[in-house]
Amino acid sequence: MQTLSLSFKSLLFLSCFTKIRFCSLDSLLLFLRQQRQSI
Repeated sequence: MQTLSLSFKSLLFLSCFTKIRFCSLDSLLLFLRQQRQSI
């Protein structure tokens, strides 16, 4: 039971981490697009 909860926690952490990474990547792309338009 303990190992199950541990794996669940790690999975949750991984999903949160990837979500944050994707969000930052999205914002970065958006920023680059805006910069290109302003030039």
